[in-house]
Amino acid sequence: MNLMSRCGLLHKGHKVYMDNYYTSPELFQELESSETYGCGTLRVNRVGTPLAIKSKRKLNEGEVVFRRKDNLLAMRYKDKRDVTMLTNFHEANMAVLEKRDYRTGDNVRKPKCIVDYCKHMGGVDLLDQFGHYNCLTRKSKKWWRKLFFYLVNMTFVNSYILYKKFAVGEKKLDHDKFRSAIVCSLLEEAGDVACRQVKRGRPVLGEIPTRMVSRCFPEYIPAKEGAKRARPLRDCVVCNPKKKERDGHKRVMTSFWCPECQVALCVNQCFKDFHTKKNFK
Repeated sequence: MNLMSRCGLLHKGHKVYMDNYYTSPELFQELESSETYGCGTLRVNRVGTPLAIKSKRKLNEGEVVFRRKDNLLAMRYKDKRDVTMLTNFHEANMAVLEKRDYRTGDNVRKPKCIVDYCKHMGGVDLLDQFGHYNCLTRKSKKWWRKLFFYLVNMTFVNSYILYKKFAVGEKKLDHDKFRSAIVCSLLEEAGDVACRQVKRGRPVLGEIPTRMVSRCFPEYIPAKEGAKRARPLRDCVVCNPKKKERDGHKRVMTSFWCPECQVALCVNQCFKDFHTKKNFK
């Protein structure tokens, strides 16, 4: 009530959908007095829930039990399991869906309030569903850690939804591979080599070049037979830009190289950058 009041959403006839954490007869009566309507799943232990809805009597599949008080409607419907609903703007009627029952071939019938709830709560339920697949939260004595990892997990889900919507020109990854690609990218930025992936075929998002995951150590460039120099020099691949882009750039040469990668590199920062950064230039 406080949130909707601050947002200026009361007394405008809005319909609010919520899950069972918030739903209660007392709240819906308060909403109705503010010319606002509500619909949501209901916990049977809420104060004011009718006894018929609380009853432990088993219902047959598709059977409905409901109770009404003025505009307030409480309902228990047996689908694969019991679903309890509370609404103050629906009638106790059924909606016929296009989906068919594979056993009988008849169209599936569900209470109208449940159909509307599924339609309008889909985004929230989908967020919880994706977040539950790869949950980051762990038990902790510090409350802020749980909150922090919950927000990180939500960021993963939101970024995946944006990726699915806007990514073009490539085969889209599924949710698990998308998360793995993000983790590999973060490790790559940090210069970590623990995310080595060896795959065949075309590279996909998150794969790391071989130079970033192999064990490399600097050595002197070996002199060719009959060479005048005991320590031959070559252009450093990090310090020197391409020939077309030099434009007066002072040439940098080094007597060290990486024998594994077969490239000349200065021993200081260049060797580290080449083996830890994707775009080492």
